[in-house]
Amino acid sequence: MVLPGVALDAVSVMALTGFATSAAMSLLIAMEGLALPPLGIDAAEPRVTQATSQVDAGLDAEKVKQLDAEVEQLYAAGKYVEATAIAERSLAWREVELGPEHPDTAQSLNYLAALNHGQGLYAKAEPLSQRGLAIREKALGPEHPDTAQSLNDLAELYGSQGLYARAEPLYQRALAIREKALGLRTPIPQRASTDLHY
Repeated sequence: MVLPGVALDAVSVMALTGFATSAAMSLLIAMEGLALPPLGIDAAEPRVTQATSQVDAGLDAEKVKQLDAEVEQLYAAGKYVEATAIAERSLAWREVELGPEHPDTAQSLNYLAALNHGQGLYAKAEPLSQRGLAIREKALGPEHPDTAQSLNDLAELYGSQGLYARAEPLYQRALAIREKALGLRTPIPQRASTDLHY
């Protein structure tokens, strides 16, 4: 993409389009000495966040769990911008301290995906949700209930966009995992079955 009067390097293009993992971005940023915001952050937005290379000194695993609870409360209250800033902080800490392939990192990605989904920012939500699913499949296995949750979340994202052909197999897979792990009569498989009918 060429914009009149604007020169973009490879790192900037990858950051703007979202076509990079945070690990690849961190490597490129380190190589070029740039200070770009973490993926999922719009550099034009007027909020300050910690870069992934600079973890909050005051954070630890317990405080990050408290941040997650705060994100859930803000999400429920419809305060997506505030919740997003906190979720990005949590993700940055987890990527550095736990690693980019840790299941808790996937949870942070899923929070950010849900926040973007809730705002109708589907293009931002999809790669976050897909990455969270990939991490859970690799770290927890393809039959784990948390993997089923990620499948269901991605299916809901596709369903919100009217992409039913993409959503249906994800719903079906999530339902099969939940039925196998939890039994047919528990509320979670019943909800997945209901989601499948949308």
